[in-house]
Amino acid sequence: MLESERQLREKLASLLPRNKKIPSDRKKPVEGLGLARRSFVSGYHSALSAGKDEIPLLFQNAGPHEVGFMLEGAGMALAILDEMNDADQRYLPILFTGRPEWELKLCAIGVGWASSRLSKPLHWKPEGISNKWIPAISNGYGFHEGLFNPERYQEASFFEVEEDYRQDFHIGIGRALWFVHDGQIEPIAKFMNRLEPSKQSHIWTGIGIACVFNRDHEKKPILTKISSPNESYLIAGFEKAAKLKQELSSS
Repeated sequence: MLESERQLREKLASLLPRNKKIPSDRKKPVEGLGLARRSFVSGYHSALSAGKDEIPLLFQNAGPHEVGFMLEGAGMALAILDEMNDADQRYLPILFTGRPEWELKLCAIGVGWASSRLSKPLHWKPEGISNKWIPAISNGYGFHEGLFNPERYQEASFFEVEEDYRQDFHIGIGRALWFVHDGQIEPIAKFMNRLEPSKQSHIWTGIGIACVFNRDHEKKPILTKISSPNESYLIAGFEKAAKLKQELSSS
């Protein structure tokens, strides 16, 4: 490894310190969300410290509740590393090689984090990554924007992205809402009630995904009640997350 690349990896490691929590208004985050935060950071750092021969083996022994977030963290880390690295070596395509579809989707969501952090256009994809992963990248982009720039929720322009990517971007925003409010339904409901009806549908899908993926199943009935007339989008989110969790558990 070139010295310049080693220094870049060290710089990127400091971007998301291991002991730094993603912003939360609560001193004691919901455990499911705390696990997600820790797993994402762990995946980020594991990818940054891995050589090209180690990348295909990353997270083989990770638990089913951790591996998804670890893959997202790895996707972010290697996308930024490749974009900022002066060397010809590209590491992200190695992460995308030989993995099942559901793992690749999670890696691509992490690429969306990187895309937002690098201020790329919403349709950007890294070299060596298929166009088929642009929807998942858009999802991750929306999640990152919603998580780290929650003040922009008050801006109508925040939701007016290109039509081809709007659905997935909005799903990402919905997932971010769950983290911004630590899974507390009351502030989420207040926000959704203030939002224009035309912008709500796929955000509810993202909320449903986050609820189930973070194992907050007891909140599903009240979410179903307050999501009308977008109940079908919320339920679609429940189903998407349940399917992914099944794939994670059976891998």
